[in-house]
Amino acid sequence: MKRLISIFTLIFVFCAPAFALSDAEYLKMKKDPEFAKADRELTRAYNDAKNSMTKSEFSELKNSQRQWISSGRDLYAKKLIREGYSRIEAYTEATLVRVQEIRNEMTLSTLSVDDIEGYYDNGNDVYLYIGWKNRAKKLLEISLSSGGENWKGSGTLNGNTLVANYGGTSVTVTVIDEDTVEITANSAFRRAVGFDADDIFTRHYGK
Repeated sequence: MKRLISIFTLIFVFCAPAFALSDAEYLKMKKDPEFAKADRELTRAYNDAKNSMTKSEFSELKNSQRQWISSGRDLYAKKLIREGYSRIEAYTEATLVRVQEIRNEMTLSTLSVDDIEGYYDNGNDVYLYIGWKNRAKKLLEISLSSGGENWKGSGTLNGNTLVANYGGTSVTVTVIDEDTVEITANSAFRRAVGFDADDIFTRHYGK
């Protein structure tokens, strides 16, 4: 029978600093059913990511996983402990949060333009449309409007980021998930139009 060793343990051996969990503490925590379950989910998510991501995407994930083991996990757990969590509860929750982060990265790695095409708003009277401008050239159109003012630019999706340009104005769309994007505009955009578009936008189904 093959012995399954979690990713948590494998990366910990190489990356654990002095303030991180010791091997003994980790093994003791694994006796807790909830922590053990979270640890198994982390291993499963990591392996699923390895099988679904491109080589470069998985390389970035490995780097972020090392950073999480070396500092992010412990900092998050300490924050929860200050809020009243027990040590085992805090590390269990930190592990579950990391599982979700990995799952989100997997979703972003498989997003296509068709997945993000549609209408969005920020809940503050600014409206966004993302759609095809020229499929053959893989060119996308970004439209922003508010209070009668409109802006349109175009660009291509690179990973989870789309930079749309028009003249000297520029808008960066960062895809957070299938229904959520973040807009960041350059200073020329803010001077050219009569509204501020920097915000989180949520998709709505229907114009």
